[in-house]
Amino acid sequence: MQTSVLTELVNNGKETVSLKEIEGFLGVAQPTAAGIVKRMEKNLVSSYQAADDRRVKMIRITEEGRQKAAYGCNRRKAFVAAL
Repeated sequence: MQTSVLTELVNNGKETVSLKEIEGFLGVAQPTAAGIVKRMEKNLVSSYQAADDRRVKMIRITEEGRQKAAYGCNRRKAFVAAL
């Protein structure tokens, strides 16, 4: 699930997504999405409250998260190329 979140953050063309958007593309309930993001906050993403609505939690990928997403993408491409 964390890989899916990183991939979405890198590929969506936006700097940030809301927790609600993560729930939608993962197809999980809010508590599950919140737990995934909480574990990722150690080093892969950061979060903050939206300025216009403090109930909305926004998620942003960190530089380390961006590097790990790129590494995973390159490994996947190499695997497929070897088939």
